[in-house]
Amino acid sequence: MTATTVADIVVDGLARATTPRIFTVERASSVVAVSQAVERRRLPIVSADSGAAATLMAAVTGELADAPGAVILAAAADARAGLRYASASRAPLIAMVERSVGAEAASLVKGVVEAEPMSAAHWIAHAVQLAMRDPRGPVVVRVARDAATEAALPVRTSLRPAVAPPSSAALDDAARLLVSAVRPVLVVGLECRTGDAGGWLRPFVETLPAPTLTTLKGKGVLPDPHPLAFGLVSSAVGRSLLERADLVVTVGVDAVELRSRPWPITTPLLHLGRTSHADALGAKVELIGDIALTGSAPPGTLARRLGRRRARSSQTLGHRARPLRALARVTHPSYRPRADAGRNDRDRWLGGSRGRRRGGMAGRRAQRAVDRRRAARLRVGGGRGIRAPSC
Repeated sequence: MTATTVADIVVDGLARATTPRIFTVERASSVVAVSQAVERRRLPIVSADSGAAATLMAAVTGELADAPGAVILAAAADARAGLRYASASRAPLIAMVERSVGAEAASLVKGVVEAEPMSAAHWIAHAVQLAMRDPRGPVVVRVARDAATEAALPVRTSLRPAVAPPSSAALDDAARLLVSAVRPVLVVGLECRTGDAGGWLRPFVETLPAPTLTTLKGKGVLPDPHPLAFGLVSSAVGRSLLERADLVVTVGVDAVELRSRPWPITTPLLHLGRTSHADALGAKVELIGDIALTGSAPPGTLARRLGRRRARSSQTLGHRARPLRALARVTHPSYRPRADAGRNDRDRWLGGSRGRRRGGMAGRRAQRAVDRRRAARLRVGGGRGIRAPSC
């Protein structure tokens, strides 16, 4: 029976991390022992013309697969362009090299580890966790030529980083902001492409409801035909929505995705994500943790708190739901205005002359009068005179 080598341990760690394929260059310039271990593990291996091209393809694979991309190189200096892309794009990447890593290449990665016979399983697990920990990025694993073929002890280790849940106080503050907002706008970023965040996002958007914008990296998480999907945050419609919002909710947005804040600096910001960006985004409240677990249905999460506060403030949510449905109708690309009412709706929600005449102080006074009459009927009817609207 063939002994398990350091190269086998490294490749097995990548396979257990669900790396779909491994990229390399010609065998003459890469770690031969690692390439042979990849073939023994029966992982797909793809050859490229240069180290930069192989690293770039591995980084893109890591972005798409929600798993670390992997590349085999002779030296990290051969892949500086790919490492720079992975760092800027938050792409998880494991670069296995044979030679020592220079200072320039080390400055482009999150860390450099060396797989040794006594601790190869530990260091490959550490490298995978470091690459997948937010903000994600490239990590270099040095596998020396002499050490790659030495016998090593296989050890089962955890390969996914653990994310702590947000505090109860932060959840209460977030629910309070969401319920009190009249014109909230969601901005979705690249972190929603990982894990189960995408499956939770659509129910969350429809429950509020709120118009949703995306960054370039977050595009596609909420399907474009959805009536509350309004395109990119940098579009004209996106800028118009953000200017009128009284609350901006960033979900999984990384600071590198926005060159500047596209919303007014005075607008309150609620940030939901796996990494804190309080300094760059200026968030008033942050919920840091797994996005899907933060917003899903189990007790103690945002959805449960939002439901309780929503029941207490049903009138406010009802008044918010109607304008948002109209806004979704008149600004969505598939909207076709009617001859009699389309212009009135568009003017009302996009700031036209008719909308300004109906808004302002007079509109708010009329709405408060309606609220008082409804509250009076509710008291007289013993709680049966009004029903909480479904958003």
